[in-house]
Amino acid sequence: MVDNPDMYAYVQQILTWKDDKERTMYETTVKSDKSLQALGKALEKNPDLELQLQNMTSQIAELSKKTNSETAIVLRKIKAILKKRGKNGSKQTLQS
Repeated sequence: MVDNPDMYAYVQQILTWKDDKERTMYETTVKSDKSLQALGKALEKNPDLELQLQNMTSQIAELSKKTNSETAIVLRKIKAILKKRGKNGSKQTLQS
């Protein structure tokens, strides 16, 4: 590699990519953990919110089964509906 700068650059790209990927995964995990901790604190303060969340979780799982979709896909669709709803300022219902 000493006499081959192209090979050195290629190996450096691979190493940098791996480091970037690991850092991104770590940052995502830390953010998720902090979000879950904040949610846990909010649920402790508001038992009604916990019941609502449990109900929504059950409904999402049921919707996933009905549509034969992964839960992540259903959540993305719900998020898109909510985002669109926020832009329009209108009330839309969640439809499968």
